[in-house]
Amino acid sequence: MSLSYDEALASFKVLVCVAMADGILRDEEQQVLAEAWEQARFPEPLTLEAILAEAIDLETELLKITTPAGRDYTFSAALMLASIDRNRAPEETALLHQIQAGLGLEPEVAGRLQGWLQDVRRTLLPAYVQPVADPKERATRIRALIRNYSIWSATLGAFPVPGVSVVTDMVVVAFQVKMIEEIGRLWGSEVSRMDAQSLQEAVIGGVGITGLRMAISNVLKLVPVVGSVVGGSTAFATTWAFGRVADQYFASGGQLDQATLQSAFRLARKEGEAVYQQEREAITQEQQAKAAQLQALHEAMAAGRISAEDYQQQLQALVNSSTD
Repeated sequence: MSLSYDEALASFKVLVCVAMADGILRDEEQQVLAEAWEQARFPEPLTLEAILAEAIDLETELLKITTPAGRDYTFSAALMLASIDRNRAPEETALLHQIQAGLGLEPEVAGRLQGWLQDVRRTLLPAYVQPVADPKERATRIRALIRNYSIWSATLGAFPVPGVSVVTDMVVVAFQVKMIEEIGRLWGSEVSRMDAQSLQEAVIGGVGITGLRMAISNVLKLVPVVGSVVGGSTAFATTWAFGRVADQYFASGGQLDQATLQSAFRLARKEGEAVYQQEREAITQEQQAKAAQLQALHEAMAAGRISAEDYQQQLQALVNSSTD
């Protein structure tokens, strides 16, 4: 499933509008957009600089998004971007209403997606991990933990899931937070869920950057040719980087400052991108082995047969089975 370049570009522009709802595009946000633009390989001579300098006509761009998949993914991505930090600005709320109407989506659709988003946050499963005193064993456990969560993030990020994409994207973010918490506990730190979320935010300069990265990745999944690769590689590299930086942070006794964390994250993402290329065969095997179960879970969630909590529990069981 993919969109035309024109439709994918229109979706990209819609997200730029949401990112700039407050009238400001931070350096970190522009960097995320630049990375996404490079991955998308939109036809030349169009440039990101030209897009950002353009006075984007939101209504015109929304009219270009005509396929059901395009409408679903564009709205889901916009909703995640506007809702990720829980403190949605009035400008973002107004834009969401405009996007919903412009895409011809019923209010019930937006309400259902918003409800799922809140449920995933509220039902994040606890981390039952005991400290490991032996340095060699701890390093082995942490490496395996990071690898497993990264592969599963890539598995969820690789393929579009109509109707529940906002849930799968949010689950990837939730996995990252849970992984950070588990790494801290392996180091013997009494890290809370809030501590793990705060560290995640410090690493990337705010939770909004996570939302923008995931939202853009959501839309890029439907870009012709490169879509599934972008979705999987972005989710893998980002999860890998969070794990590696969390390991360094807790190894230091929590003494690394924000600048050091952010620098380490950039390096770890590049490392994660390289590891993804090495792990692609394992990722493909994992996808194939779990494809039927994942598809059944996604369909049950989309049909309302299971709750967000049930979805997370069953998905976590699949993740855990990969390490058994």
